[in-house]
This record gives sequence, structure tokens and C-alpha cells, in this order.
Amino acid sequence: MQRVIRILFVICVGLVNFSSFAWDVELGVAAPAILGRLPDGVRLTRADVRWDGRKVSILYMGENRSVAHGGFFLSAYAPVYGWQGVAADYPGLHFPEIRLNVNGRSVAHRGLASAYRDGLDVTALLKRSGVSPLLVAQAEPVSAMELPPHVRGLFSASQGNVYPLWQLAYRHQWAVQALAVGSVTFEVIYDGRPQKMEVSLKSKRFASLVQEHCGDLASVTSQLNGMAGRELDSVVAKRLTIPLSFANSAEVDPHLAVVSGVALKGAVTLVCGLQDGSLVGLPDIDLSPVGHGGMLSMLVLYPQS
Repeated sequence: MQRVIRILFVICVGLVNFSSFAWDVELGVAAPAILGRLPDGVRLTRADVRWDGRKVSILYMGENRSVAHGGFFLSAYAPVYGWQGVAADYPGLHFPEIRLNVNGRSVAHRGLASAYRDGLDVTALLKRSGVSPLLVAQAEPVSAMELPPHVRGLFSASQGNVYPLWQLAYRHQWAVQALAVGSVTFEVIYDGRPQKMEVSLKSKRFASLVQEHCGDLASVTSQLNGMAGRELDSVVAKRLTIPLSFANSAEVDPHLAVVSGVALKGAVTLVCGLQDGSLVGLPDIDLSPVGHGGMLSMLVLYPQS
């Protein structure tokens, strides 16, 4: 009978204390771009990007002029990563929640996780032992009692702490049915994982971030101080990077809207518009054209709570 494996995480006080400051610095990660080859006759011309402080939606719009094709596949490959630690802000760096809608209808998703240790594929070994390769995506401790000898080398057990050592690679795949002639839309939806850090308003880093997003340094500083009701020493900066390329489509005309709800209240949102003009939201931005290119970057600044 297959042994039931449960893995015991005993987290030392120092690690727990470190995780409590996770909001100070978060590396963040961009979502994987959608890859594939669109059928001949499909042309995309516009992409509307919306962000509510958490969820990202990219709606690609275009037209299909051909009936001479069947179904096709689209795919994405998430960045390789290992265990992020207890209470990590972004445990699922493989974007398990990513969805694809075609003409308003959800497309069935197939995901495949692979585990690697020292360059070797250990996926089958883990599964035979009852251990999921996705264990590295869990941020909180899980209970367990023992590990079989043949997988102990895949975990660290130093100083009483036990955590996975393998790297996770993840592949997404969608099988898209044949498209009717006429207008066509593809929508990609996922949770954003912005880079997050604390920056001093007098630092070169702050000035660089503001200028990279086409903002005026003096104006942004004044807005932040005014919203806080005092002169600030530092603020929290979130930088969200969104890939805009879709399959083998040529560049489209991107538009951006930021609709904050309660997620970004009290923040200044910056992004480069056309001809490097500045789009500034407090925090919202109405649907507006933004610069061309394969990536869109926006910056959110807010006082510490």
C-alpha cells in the first residue's frame, strides 16, 4: 500500500519574523506571455488592459476573415521558481489562476507541472512517493510526520526546518475551437504580482521610478504629501509589468484603465501614454491609449498605512 506522505514544516522564530516584513520587499513577476500561431485570416488590432489593484484583464480585439481552418492551440510557460517561504505574498508564481476566454467563452485549460533538482527531472519520483510537485507553491506550513529515504534528498531539514529544494516548471495549454468569420476577441485574466518596495522620496531610486513612468517628480511628490496630510519620508512603490504580445500577432494598439475599487485608495498611479506623455491617476485612470511595445509597466505609489 502506498505510503501517505505528510511533510512537517517547523518554522523557526527568525523565519517567521522575517516573513512578517514581506510587504517591504517583494520581487514580483510578470505573467507568462501567450504563445502560439493564430490561423491565417485572424488579425488583432487593439488590446484593452484593465487592472483593479489585483486582477489583470487583457482583451484583444480583431477580426477573422477566413473559414479555411480548424482548431488550434495556445500555450504559456511560467518562470521556473522554487519554494518562496512561509507567508510569501505570491506563492503561485506559475499563475495557476490564469484564464483564457475566446469570444466571451472560457477555453478549457490544461496545466502540467514538472519538478527539477540539480538539472534532473524528479517529477515521477515525487509522484510515486505521494508528494505533489506543486508543494513549492504553498506559502503556509503543511503538517507531516515522515519522509521516505529515497526523497529526503529533495528536502532541506537543517535546524529542524523542512522545505522542498526542487524547482518548478509549469506549462499552460488551451485548445481553441475553430473561429467563425467576423469579429473575434481573446481575453486573458490573471492576478497581478507586482514588484513591491519601500523607497525614500529623496532617493535616486524614487526619482528614477517616477521618470521611467513619465511622471513629473515635483508634482508626484506634492500629490503624495497632500494625500497624506504631511511631508513624507518614504512611500511604498508597486511596479506591475504586463506582457502585451499575443501569439504571433503583430503589435496592437494598447489602452489601459485602472479601476481601483478599494485596493488602491490613497495612491498615485503612473504610466506612460502616447509619445511618452504622462497618465496620472489618483488612483484611477480612464481607458486611455498607452505607448506601443511588447510590455506595459505601471507604477503605484502610496504612503505606508
